[in-house]
Amino acid sequence: MLSYIADLQMKVFYEDDVVAKEWPKHPGIKKNNVLINSLLTRRRSAIHLTGNIKNGVLQWSSEMSEGTLSHLNDVIYVQNGGMYVVYCIIRFKKDACGPEGKVGYTIKHRSDMGPVVQIASVYKNCFNETYYDTELFIQKSFKLSVGQNSEIYFDTGNLENNLIDKDSQQSFGVFEL
Repeated sequence: MLSYIADLQMKVFYEDDVVAKEWPKHPGIKKNNVLINSLLTRRRSAIHLTGNIKNGVLQWSSEMSEGTLSHLNDVIYVQNGGMYVVYCIIRFKKDACGPEGKVGYTIKHRSDMGPVVQIASVYKNCFNETYYDTELFIQKSFKLSVGQNSEIYFDTGNLENNLIDKDSQQSFGVFEL
């Protein structure tokens, strides 16, 4: 038995014609080659939105979009399952303070197969007489199931958009890992 192993090792390491000529034509090999090629050459999806306050409403517009991600109004649409990263940067006014003594926002996910799910949230308490610019940032990875059509959206909850700094550009985006 050891002589067969040694003989095979010699062939694998020192001979060029070890692989049979018909192996690349085998259906299993072809299927694996197609899968490997699609994984190596597949372009990842990404979208980056910028937001500005217009007439008291935060309006998002697309700065960059690649792949299957799209947006309409304040929602990013995701058509494929997989791992994604969401990020959002919102700058609030110096004198901003919400009704509950805080400013902040939440990123949520809603799909055609389930309830609304919170992906991430960031809130900061307002302190008496200490008003300063507040820029709140979210960056979070999340997984979507295959076959789900999903919506990712920004939600300020009870806070009014008039607390967001209208002179600063806001950012919101999703990219596929």
